[in-house]
Amino acid sequence: PEPTPSTVASAANALPYTGEQQVRIVLKRDTRLRLGNLEITYRGVEDHKLRLEVVVLDLDPQYVYQHAIALERANDGFRLAGVHLKLISARNSRAKLLWDRQG
Repeated sequence: PEPTPSTVASAANALPYTGEQQVRIVLKRDTRLRLGNLEITYRGVEDHKLRLEVVVLDLDPQYVYQHAIALERANDGFRLAGVHLKLISARNSRAKLLWDRQG
């Protein structure tokens, strides 16, 4: 299989988000995005659930955790390995989230 493309949103306290507590991010389907010590890959929406794969770089960079989060719960906010996210909108091709850098 081909490697998943990767982008870097920001390290936990790096530029260009200095001073902003909440940052809007876009997860494109099948593209890895780094948030602090996590790499998140969006796998779309299935059965009214947000499908995500998460790698915790500090813990085990080789292991992928599968997550299926109900859209209703995702709209209220959720945590992945200490990273607080809140769903703004989701389509099969992409998801928009709010990343609370302090949470």
